[in-house]
Amino acid sequence: MIQRVDAIFENGVFRPEQPVHVPDGQRVSLSIETPVDSADDLSDITDLLDHDFMEFCKTHVAPPGLSEARAILSKFKGSLADFISEERSER
Repeated sequence: MIQRVDAIFENGVFRPEQPVHVPDGQRVSLSIETPVDSADDLSDITDLLDHDFMEFCKTHVAPPGLSEARAILSKFKGSLADFISEERSER
């Protein structure tokens, strides 16, 4: 009989997350599948980036100086986070 059991490995022992109906002493076979944490694993995103454009920006676009950045930010009413949220909700 095959049943899928999610478990946590702690102190050298697999602890099932739900009750398992297996007699004590019963030998079982385990296949271990570790879920990928997609939030932290960004290794597959590099092929989505436009590397040519990033290089162009590095060589042709200068970041603003401190006084220029302050002048740009002073045009926003409230916080920059509020402005971005508001702009996104309009889309």
